[in-house]
Amino acid sequence: MQRTGIFLSIALVAIAAAFFLNLSSKFNTEIANPILIQGDVEGMAVQYKGKLYTLNFRQQEQFIETINKSLPYIEKKVSNEGLNFDKLVVYRFQKPEIALTPIGYEAGRLVFSIPELHAGYLEEATPGKIQNLINEIVK
Repeated sequence: MQRTGIFLSIALVAIAAAFFLNLSSKFNTEIANPILIQGDVEGMAVQYKGKLYTLNFRQQEQFIETINKSLPYIEKKVSNEGLNFDKLVVYRFQKPEIALTPIGYEAGRLVFSIPELHAGYLEEATPGKIQNLINEIVK
């Protein structure tokens, strides 16, 4: 009887440990293969109607996170209606600047290209996030 209690206690502790290890992975926000690395970015600016608007640090972090969470875009029909910026320029330390170029929208998600960092198009994972950031910057 005593051995059964010990065995049950060990089993419950093991199950609880497995649960918490699995749960902790849900809170890990680090991206395995980032497209753009925060430490490489010196600054960013949005080109809107030919004029550049500089992003503050918080906006840069949000853009980098959104870009890194973007998904490869599988060709579908893209609408270029409603594009609210010309490009996003990324200035990097000791590397040439690069540009994110908007292509259009698919189901409210921006489809864009950054040929220097990713072959093919990318699509933002959260619909409207980039558009909301751009609206905040150029208001």
